[in-house]
Amino acid sequence: FGAIQEGINYLLICLKHPSDMVAYEATRALSALPLTAEELKPVVYVLDRFLSSSKPCVRFAALKTLSSITESFPALTVRCNDNLESLTEDENFTIVSMALTTLLRSSTEDSIYSV
Repeated sequence: FGAIQEGINYLLICLKHPSDMVAYEATRALSALPLTAEELKPVVYVLDRFLSSSKPCVRFAALKTLSSITESFPALTVRCNDNLESLTEDENFTIVSMALTTLLRSSTEDSIYSV
């Protein structure tokens, strides 16, 4: 368990790396591990920040990973709904479609009407 925990700790440190690519790969690796919702919170914070990136490829990558997290932990990704809603007006149709799908997965019945 010690080596696994060391690897997880290293990936958590990588979330704060100044390079978007390094931080994104850390989010992707951590989201693929069998972690709890509490352990995935830092991952969601980084992905939420990436949703407002000026680079379409960073927004798309963040959406793709966030969407996979939403399948298992929809309540965890609710904090990203404001950024997801803003992406529904993105110029890239793929981003719009994935943002809507992720929003529908993470929204409650009452909040779906606003989407």
